[in-house]
Amino acid sequence: MACGFLAIVEASAGMFERAVIFLFFAVVCDTLDGRTARLLKATSQFGAELDSLSDAVSFGVAPAILVYLAALHRLGAVGQAAVVAYLLCAALRLARFNVDSGPLAKATFQGVPTPAAAGYMMTFVMLRGQMSAWLMTVCVVTVALLMVSTLKVPKLGTHGLPGWLILLEGLIFLVFLAHPSMLTWHIWNGWNWFLVGVNYIRLGRRGSPLQPTGKSDVMVGK
Repeated sequence: MACGFLAIVEASAGMFERAVIFLFFAVVCDTLDGRTARLLKATSQFGAELDSLSDAVSFGVAPAILVYLAALHRLGAVGQAAVVAYLLCAALRLARFNVDSGPLAKATFQGVPTPAAAGYMMTFVMLRGQMSAWLMTVCVVTVALLMVSTLKVPKLGTHGLPGWLILLEGLIFLVFLAHPSMLTWHIWNGWNWFLVGVNYIRLGRRGSPLQPTGKSDVMVGK
């Protein structure tokens, strides 16, 4: 939560790259907090609620403000609508995650997790000089819809894909941050979709239902 707040502060001062760094550290904290709690046998409902509040700030509010101030403010009401859509979808994604206790939830995420969505928002900011504000608006809305979709995004660890994949994911993202370009972005994005494809194959082999509820690929609640 502190990293998300500091990202907002830096974005407000026009220090967008520094804001991205704070959001990256927020993602790192989110990756480690659950594992640390389980290792220390300190898991609790209080911790789960605090985690969701932190996610709402760091991966909902902060990325929306960052993208708006970095680029989408130039589009006025259209830019505002895009980041508000992102914020609301992030809140819906977190709420659905908190109440999702079905068997499929143990094997995979449904919808793009908010840390991953925030990662995409960070890349848009880093590439703001190489893409138009209108294209960025489309990308932001797309990420928002993917958060509330039923896309099966892999979990990493005991019930999902091997944990070392998250290390490779982080390394590729660090390469992008060091050398932000459309080439490094496509490599990172391509790896993400490769993992999604592997996840669908894994779920199919295990006989997991790929469409547990509803007929649409986009759903706002469960």
